[in-house]
Amino acid sequence: MRTADDFDGYPKLGCAPSELDVRGNLWGFRNKTGGWVIPPMYAAGFAFSEGMAAVRLNRTWNYISEEGATLLRCPQYTAVKPFREGRATVERGNQRAEIDTTDKEFAI
Repeated sequence: MRTADDFDGYPKLGCAPSELDVRGNLWGFRNKTGGWVIPPMYAAGFAFSEGMAAVRLNRTWNYISEEGATLLRCPQYTAVKPFREGRATVERGNQRAEIDTTDKEFAI
């Protein structure tokens, strides 16, 4: 199991990532010059929207900041989508809902 501690010197604070990229089978974020800002350690991920990116580390979905800090841990959800207008669609089994940036859940 990989964690952020496996990548000495990461995340590179003050270097906002611009794009999701893959190395091997793991996803991370590169800056505009191609350097890793957030190393490839995620099993899946989405591009940043509204200052957060949804990433799956091991079997848990998380929303991270552009500096790589975990903002929301979402182990209860089997699927997530990026934030749009302050909410993200999430799935738990066959049930869909929306969450806000504080992880408050709303029926849809």
